[in-house]
Amino acid sequence: MLDRKGFLNGLAAEGKGKTDVALYVHGYNTSAQEALYRAAQIPVDAGGEGVPVVFTWPSNAQLMAYVSDRDAADFSRAYLADLLTTLTRSRKIGRTVVVAHSMGGRLMMEALVQLRLMGRRDVLDRLEVVLADPDIDVDLFWEEARIVGKLTPPITVTVAPDDRALCASRFLAVSHDRIGKADLTAPRFAEAAMKFGVRLVDVTSLDTDTIAHRRTDQFAVLYNHLPASQQRFGAGSLRGAGAFVFETIGFGFTGIGQGLAR
Repeated sequence: MLDRKGFLNGLAAEGKGKTDVALYVHGYNTSAQEALYRAAQIPVDAGGEGVPVVFTWPSNAQLMAYVSDRDAADFSRAYLADLLTTLTRSRKIGRTVVVAHSMGGRLMMEALVQLRLMGRRDVLDRLEVVLADPDIDVDLFWEEARIVGKLTPPITVTVAPDDRALCASRFLAVSHDRIGKADLTAPRFAEAAMKFGVRLVDVTSLDTDTIAHRRTDQFAVLYNHLPASQQRFGAGSLRGAGAFVFETIGFGFTGIGQGLAR
């Protein structure tokens, strides 16, 4: 069992000095073993150099344990906030890039809100956050984004209207829409994205599993291999907020409405 110092020294040794960290936060119905595998696989597939770290929370790893998993995720917010603080405080760590999947996206936003309310802007300013297919009520997400404030680069949210897993989540939530299932052709999403400084990316064009809930790995791989000139969203830079569509045929991004980066 490592203490904080041992943990950070281990990360530095793994990265041979100051290193970036790729932190993975898993979703609902995921065992610790599955989370470890995915945490290790994503940076390898994407060709990144960050040291993989996984934040595991006590999912029941059972399909019928949705409500219990949601409670477990909420219970874990303070622990995730503490880990983010530890990582960003260390001089041995460069960037901390977080990929939070599905219900893990809900947990990540809760942790960001907690950090904001604690006045830890120093932590927030050192994070790069990707919410992959997040299982979060749309209205709750925008309220949390308002509280957290605009980050640089913006929080990136991958969405897909055909996500079947989030259809089930919507049913369990009494028909409350999930942000990870957003249809970006609706102007309100581009408008809200610009208002709150969030980057929404429709990844429907990517292949996925039978429930259309795992496109994150492909997006990371494809994006990492785009020519530098194409690693831009719309007419602006990668750091811009807005609503965009990832096009596999054109191998780039198309801005939607007011979502063009500025």
